[in-house]
Amino acid sequence: MAEISAATVKQLRQQTGLPMMECKRALQNSGGDIEAAVEELRKQGKKTMAKRADRETSSGRMAISASVEKGTGAMIELQCESASVMVNEEFVQLANDLAQQLAEGPGVSTPEELLKQPSPSKKGEALQDQLEELQNRIREVFRLTRIVRLDGPCGGYAHHTGEYGVLTQVEGGDQQTANDVSMHVAAMRPKVVAIEDLDPADVKKEREILSEAARAEGKPENIIEKMVDGRMRTYYEAQVLNEQPFVKDDKQTVSKYAAAQGAKIVKFVLWRLGEGCRRSLLAIRVPSRRIKRMTPADSSEPKSGSSRHAFKRVVLKISGESLSHGGERGISMSDLVHIAEETKQAALSGTEIAIVIGGGNILRGAQFSSGQSRVQEATAHYMGMLATVINGLALQDALESIGCETRLQTAIRMEGVAEPYIRRRARRHLEKGRIVILAAGTGSPFVTTDTAAAQRALELGADILLKATRVDGVYSDDPEKNPHAVLYDELSYNEVRQQNLRVMDSTAIAQCMEHDMPILVFNFRKSGNIARAVRGERVGTMIGSEEVGVEIMSRDEILLDVEERMEKAVDHLKHSLSGIRTGRANPGLVDSLRVEVYGSETPIKQLATIGVPEPNQILIRPYDPSTIKDIEKSIQASELGFNPQNDGKVIRLIIPPLSTEVRRKMVSRIKELSEEAKVSVRNIRREGNKLADQAQKDKTLTEDERDQLKDEIQELTKKYEGQANDMAKARETEVMED
Repeated sequence: MAEISAATVKQLRQQTGLPMMECKRALQNSGGDIEAAVEELRKQGKKTMAKRADRETSSGRMAISASVEKGTGAMIELQCESASVMVNEEFVQLANDLAQQLAEGPGVSTPEELLKQPSPSKKGEALQDQLEELQNRIREVFRLTRIVRLDGPCGGYAHHTGEYGVLTQVEGGDQQTANDVSMHVAAMRPKVVAIEDLDPADVKKEREILSEAARAEGKPENIIEKMVDGRMRTYYEAQVLNEQPFVKDDKQTVSKYAAAQGAKIVKFVLWRLGEGCRRSLLAIRVPSRRIKRMTPADSSEPKSGSSRHAFKRVVLKISGESLSHGGERGISMSDLVHIAEETKQAALSGTEIAIVIGGGNILRGAQFSSGQSRVQEATAHYMGMLATVINGLALQDALESIGCETRLQTAIRMEGVAEPYIRRRARRHLEKGRIVILAAGTGSPFVTTDTAAAQRALELGADILLKATRVDGVYSDDPEKNPHAVLYDELSYNEVRQQNLRVMDSTAIAQCMEHDMPILVFNFRKSGNIARAVRGERVGTMIGSEEVGVEIMSRDEILLDVEERMEKAVDHLKHSLSGIRTGRANPGLVDSLRVEVYGSETPIKQLATIGVPEPNQILIRPYDPSTIKDIEKSIQASELGFNPQNDGKVIRLIIPPLSTEVRRKMVSRIKELSEEAKVSVRNIRREGNKLADQAQKDKTLTEDERDQLKDEIQELTKKYEGQANDMAKARETEVMED
């Protein structure tokens, strides 16, 4: 078998984006010929995806290409398996290419015919090749499920989440008018364009229902007809596009708005993602990935007489809001008793349970952090710690009232009401079967109770950290606002951080990641879920480290893999630091803003162009001037501290000089981001060292070669930690400059 160099493997990996070991095998089979290896990988990818063809594609997006000037419009639906792929730049490009070719090409009648046509962005490739190449790299099934083309002046609107797509054909008017009408259709979802397009049978049935309702109210027959005519207007507004109040100006109907712009609406096509497919109206679970899911089999043996399926020791994090009804202050007795009973049920399995309690239902220290507060921030955080003690006392009494033996320990000494937190004493209480409630966080300000929970889990030697929430796990979006949010089965620590998923604060995630402490996020409100969690049953979302591949890697391949991953960690830091405010204008400051507009949150970059005409000024030019107020509101609600100014067409943000207090906070945030990056680099070092140990165990490396490899991995660690430090120092310097 030909000897393949690590450099050749790297070249093929960069060209194809496929895993290292697959590239190596393809090169070995092709005798080192890169072109032959690419072809083999393509064929192998087709075989792999054929085996996965029956997988559910519950995510995806609509793509639209529409033009009033060119007189054509097209819309396609491209499905994939997970939400993370749905927003992948190359997946979005593929969807856009499909729509563009459908609109501008010779026309087709089926998705299969469209895929045979050339790709607009990949010269010399068919769309089928573009699709297969991408799905081979991402390893998810893609399906082009629907296509439609309208021959005539068209506008379109695709919701930024990909959930809805609208294609509208018009006569007259301009592109903005056609797009505005499409946006309205996506928001209000009418059934037809005009009243005469309704099914006469449906209209007749509705009139009969309204007539019977009027008679039941005792109305005279001579006025029922007029009453029904009036009430039918409400029915038409719900069903008929022309009769609906326009979403951007509810003082006029859509038909009047269009007419004022010299346009007439001919037809529209409204699609919802997965429409017609079997798809839950609740969240869609993302297929499992290679995450090391902690199970009771991985933990220490349970005590005699306990369930052999239970974890031996867990730390349960309960927020203060869990003790109150939504949005209310104080403690709800019904919620308190529910948590106590559920915890008792879990403890019966023999699991040792420590509970870290929050205090947000009473007071949060962060609420005093604004510059106008006369309470110092550190003092406010101590006040928040006292709130957790109040909750701890309440939970202790609730547990003891139903027969549980407990101990309350606080990180701030207050012997009159609780024991001080002493690690050895807490462990001893747990070993005796007592439920230990841990309050007052870590006893230090500027540290959240999430971080306290992570720290206590590590100190007490817990098998897992359980994060109790009001929802079923970790979602791609707020499930209480978006019923179609994606629920993840499993995530890696890096995915949580890179996707900015609001699981726990970043310091807590970093601590768990560095020490490989798994986190289970689950819904504690469902009866029996705490007990299921401690028994290791599959509830909620498991967060852990990615499993290391079992295939043997050469010394050079291990080193290459480690370096590439460390480089990505530092690149992520660079991107994060670009959003840190300095005294200079930077488009990155507002790039992450989301604006509540058209009935949903939309990234600001999809609503406007962003530029820097002067060193202390950011210029935002909305595509639709009517969104200026919405964008201004989003800026004012953010933590940027800017006062937007507008002239009706553009928004100007004048970057004010930073105060000493703001500079201090920015520097603190920079240090936090730098430390997170360095933790990622160290974790990559740890995984690289594991691979080196495995290679030595498999006799592919001698002990001396393994030790030399570890030394080289350490040198890479120093290199990328140094880069992280340099980036952070440079950003700190910019922040501190006058």
